[in-house]
Amino acid sequence: MTGITVEEVVRTAEELLNETQPDGCPAGQLGEQSRAGRRRASGGLPGPGRNHHRGSGVPGRPGADPVRPGAQEALRALRASGYRLIVVTNQAGVARGLITEADVRRVNQRLQELLADAGVALDAIYYCPHHPEAGSPEYRQACTSRKPGPGMIERARRDFALDLGRS
Repeated sequence: MTGITVEEVVRTAEELLNETQPDGCPAGQLGEQSRAGRRRASGGLPGPGRNHHRGSGVPGRPGADPVRPGAQEALRALRASGYRLIVVTNQAGVARGLITEADVRRVNQRLQELLADAGVALDAIYYCPHHPEAGSPEYRQACTSRKPGPGMIERARRDFALDLGRS
């Protein structure tokens, strides 16, 4: 035994995931579920965004509610069926200066807490703060991670050995 706790390993993994990825896009927080194991399918529901977000419309702002009614039950059912639960989300509000990456991480953490309280553990949350035309120069880029690009899904596939054909 090395004397390193599971919590220390998870915290270190989260710090590494929060660093910038090779394509210049950060990954979000790692959930409580292990990456180890056989190739698995993944499933999920739409995340916060302009078409289906309640509250203020900008995650990280007061009044933003990151959990839609019925989502917890649906996610529990997906998890019970053996699916990984991974969130991929564009957060162009960062590029536009409406929120910071720290705000995004705080909302992601709160989402994980709310879902955990309902018995649902996310495997990971990946986000892209970029926008191809708007915002400050450091965030104004055509990033392959920005949906509908495949970058975040490809990263999740690599990180969790996902079978995208079953997802």
